Amino acid sequence: YETEPESGQQEGMDRMETKGLSGSAGYENASQKAESFRSGAWMLILVGAAGLVLLALILAGILPLRLTGLSGALSGLVMGALFLVFFISGLSSLKTSRRLEEKAREESDLRRELLRWCRENLSAETVDESIRDLPASEEERYFKRTERIGGLIAQNFLNLEEGWLEGLVDEIYTELFDETKNA
Repeated sequence: YETEPESGQQEGMDRMETKGLSGSAGYENASQKAESFRSGAWMLILVGAAGLVLLALILAGILPLRLTGLSGALSGLVMGALFLVFFISGLSSLKTSRRLEEKAREESDLRRELLRWCRENLSAETVDESIRDLPASEEERYFKRTERIGGLIAQNFLNLEEGWLEGLVDEIYTELFDETKNA
């Protein structure tokens, strides 16, 4: 028997439907990765720089915290190394986010080209006509149609990431076979 999804589950499914290409499980598009790296990078840089400044203020005697003796020197050294690692990791993440932004632009261009190709070369009728023994049930038709759309795209565009292609196929399927739009 089927049950209605709880409100939290429904919200999650709604978010998946609005994500487009990123809705595919296991695939995070390059622009999302770049944003994630960028925000993490700035946080690491901020924490590292703030820590190094605070440590410098302590060592200069401006802040009333004393790092004396061997344990104080070791604590200062460990904190300094830790904050320096944070800062350097942040710079590295920032550099990675810039590379991912370039990949996101390429991904966006490829997506536009693929959508243009699909709009010019695919229609609901051509997809259905290319499937031998189209099943009667809507669920089985969905799987046959998406498999066929993915196959047609893969024939014309090589080396596409599978997760990315799945998201694109779902988007194209909705565009071609959405009952409310086509009614």
